[in-house]
Amino acid sequence: MSTPCESSAKVVSHRCAASAAIPAMLLATLPCSFAQTPRARTVLDGIYTEAQAKRGEAQYQTNCAACHGETLDGRAMGALRGEKFLDRWREDNLGILFDHVKTRMPARAPGSLSESAYLDILAFILQANDLPAGSKELRADELADTKLVGKDGPKPLASNTPVAVLGCFAAGPNKTWVVASAGEPARTRDATEITAEELKSVAERPLGSQSFRLQNLEELPEFNADAYQGRKVLVKGVLLRGSADRINVLALVGTAAGCER
Repeated sequence: MSTPCESSAKVVSHRCAASAAIPAMLLATLPCSFAQTPRARTVLDGIYTEAQAKRGEAQYQTNCAACHGETLDGRAMGALRGEKFLDRWREDNLGILFDHVKTRMPARAPGSLSESAYLDILAFILQANDLPAGSKELRADELADTKLVGKDGPKPLASNTPVAVLGCFAAGPNKTWVVASAGEPARTRDATEITAEELKSVAERPLGSQSFRLQNLEELPEFNADAYQGRKVLVKGVLLRGSADRINVLALVGTAAGCER
């Protein structure tokens, strides 16, 4: 993309050095996965029952405790409770954690349990993290629409989290570059590549009020700052918190949309 009139997006990432032209019409129709609109449902809404968690405890002790400990505090494998565990998964949909458990556990036979058994185990994990029970059992078809947060509710993502951020590419102080007027960073599971599915509504998505200094741009293949100035961009990388929040950039997309509010 070299002018505001072009209706394509150029993807720059460490994984793929080639540019990708995405028609503007396609941007308006593809699903977006990097940042969903706020969900009303979270794990604080009582999404499992006490009885389900009780069944899950029995399944856990039989299939998981040898690696993760009887109290979920870790043994041969990491803990499944506590702040460190939640920081790895929070501010994402619960389906991501469920898929991880379902495809990797138990270690001796990943994926060998029934779906209901994995749901029960997940209910037990939620209970062990002091997340409230409710009147309805946890169901697989509701996981993707349920946000995983800690018992104190949503919080900004911590430093060293892989994130995606939408904002305006602009010059910063001392010959640096920033993504300005940016929204809250969203967790991403792949910070090295931006897919076509993640580009829906990028041009139309509203800007925010945050700013992040962009690092590592010189290592991106075919990067040209002039092509992005004054444009909305989608940035992926590692969030670095500090006196001035930064993003160690691993992938960058420029859109055909300007930064006018």
